[in-house]
This record gives sequence, structure tokens and C-alpha cells, in this order.
Amino acid sequence: MIQCKNWEKSQVKQEHLRIFLGDCTAYIEQNQKIFAKRKVHRVFVTSCQNMDYGVKKFLEENNLEY
Repeated sequence: MIQCKNWEKSQVKQEHLRIFLGDCTAYIEQNQKIFAKRKVHRVFVTSCQNMDYGVKKFLEENNLEY
């Protein structure tokens, strides 16, 4: 699952990643037949280079690609 953001003057916050993670989880649960035997990679793509320590920690703890 991939979500892309074109944020040049903004900063990614934990809230954005939490929403993305929640959306991914809900989609996978609603489509269990499709994902039952597949490995799912969650990738958050953005043009924003500003990332604080909390975001880095959240990415590590929740196995999200950035």
C-alpha cells in the first residue's frame, strides 16, 4: 500500500503516519481474502524532507517504509 504526498513546505507529523497506518489496517481487514497469503508493504511517499525524531521513531516501531 502506498500513499503519496506532495508537501514541499510542510513537515510530516506522527498524526499523518497514524492516519495512513489506520487506513492500511482497515483496508487489509476489509479485504482479508485478497491479502490472506500475501506480504503487505506499507510505504509513505512524500516530497517533504523535514522529519522530526518522533516521526523517525514511529516509522521504526511500526515497520513503515518512508
